[in-house]
Amino acid sequence: DVYKRQTPWGAEKALRNGLKGNILHVIFRPSWEFFRRYFLYLGFLDGVHGLLISLSSAAMIFFRYMKLWELCNKDYCRDVYLANLPPEKECSKEDS
Repeated sequence: DVYKRQTPWGAEKALRNGLKGNILHVIFRPSWEFFRRYFLYLGFLDGVHGLLISLSSAAMIFFRYMKLWELCNKDYCRDVYLANLPPEKECSKEDS
């Protein structure tokens, strides 16, 4: 339930900031997030709790970038989404 509420918000924020999702983001961003949380932030010292937090964080990033990739690659979904944005938060409709 948390993923359903928070991943669209993160994807919408990234879309408003001009980030375009691609399959490389979907693959590498969650992997980097896990590596960063587990090794760089020393999550392995917390044992199973550190592992679960690292995996949960990586899963959240995965779903966020999947949603962003979906918004950027499905013209119908992206146009419907952009049409429902409030005017002050609307981003450009330029596609690459």
